[in-house]
Amino acid sequence: MRAALAVDFPYVLVFRISAGNTADIVVISAVTDASKGSRGISLFAVEKGTPGFEVAKRFSKLGKHASDTCLLTLENVEVPAENLLGVEGGGFQSMLTNLPVERLSMAVGSAAAARRALAVTLNYVHGRRMFGGNMAQLQSVQHKLSQLRVDIQTISAAVDSCITAQVAGSLTSDAAAAAKVAATDLAGRVADTCLQLFGGYGYLKNNPVAKIFVDQRVTRICQ
Repeated sequence: MRAALAVDFPYVLVFRISAGNTADIVVISAVTDASKGSRGISLFAVEKGTPGFEVAKRFSKLGKHASDTCLLTLENVEVPAENLLGVEGGGFQSMLTNLPVERLSMAVGSAAAARRALAVTLNYVHGRRMFGGNMAQLQSVQHKLSQLRVDIQTISAAVDSCITAQVAGSLTSDAAAAAKVAATDLAGRVADTCLQLFGGYGYLKNNPVAKIFVDQRVTRICQ
């Protein structure tokens, strides 16, 4: 990658990035001064169609099919100085500044997914006939669903607290990270438990809980 402010890299840069095929602009972090460590990293906007910048491959994913993930390559790409985002050397700090709200957004999505999985499952067990009644009347099922409800309410309260802090401008990295870890773990556990209650039907691709199950798995990998 070459830029007015960046070091000239003689090799090909390769990225695996979400929305790479649909994005008109991607943000690239580049080392503009290797002697300054993290303070020598800058951010540049690279537009689709820039010579040397290509979408090399689109990957097939387990879930999140509405969002493409692609292999992007940059070979001898020239980026003008006006494409610098912020100040030279401020890229790493910019990424850290936005990290808490990115983690919070994942926590919000995961808490919502957990609520959705529980709601769908509650509707199913109340309509599923078995042993002369419906599935919701089984004490073991009631215990599982009650515990999930308590856990979801607890995590939702923590996420709501982080949202309030974000609006007030006081959200910390630690709080956002904790909310993200707790909410994504919960969503995976809720989806797994709910899938089990659906039995074999839960393993079908058209089952809404199955979709939540595969889509939420990546949230424990990201960030």
